[in-house]
Amino acid sequence: MTEATDGQTSRESEYEKIVESSMAVMSELAVVLDQETALVGKKDAAEIAAVRAEKAKLIRDYRSSMTIVIQNPDLLEKLAASTRARLKQIGEVLATATEKNVKTLKVAVEATQALVGTIMETARKQCKAHDSYSDPRKLPSGQPAYAGDVMAVAVNRTA
Repeated sequence: MTEATDGQTSRESEYEKIVESSMAVMSELAVVLDQETALVGKKDAAEIAAVRAEKAKLIRDYRSSMTIVIQNPDLLEKLAASTRARLKQIGEVLATATEKNVKTLKVAVEATQALVGTIMETARKQCKAHDSYSDPRKLPSGQPAYAGDVMAVAVNRTA
């Protein structure tokens, strides 16, 4: 009977470690998302690139930890109430950070698309029809460069 209790205790301890690891990843991810949101507001492209690399790594870690949780449905049930409460709190913080990040990135993308659209429209308006390749069949005066029906003419200069 003690073996079953020891096995159950070690399994619960393992569950605690998995959840603690997941919570650490969730906390780090929330911080990185907040950093990215702030950097997008500052338009600091160099820093954003570094933060995105960290964000991608944390997202991979988060997905793998959530896969473990999903594969072990009894994991959350076996946790202490205090651990579940902390997990819920960290989950809410992550959800809030994710929502802010999504909204900020969406606004940045829409602003960039509007700017590109304005530039394209302005470029189209500035292009004039006569600035493109000219018709080789017409002289600059608009007169045809050659007649449609050309006939060979022979001139006798001996006479």
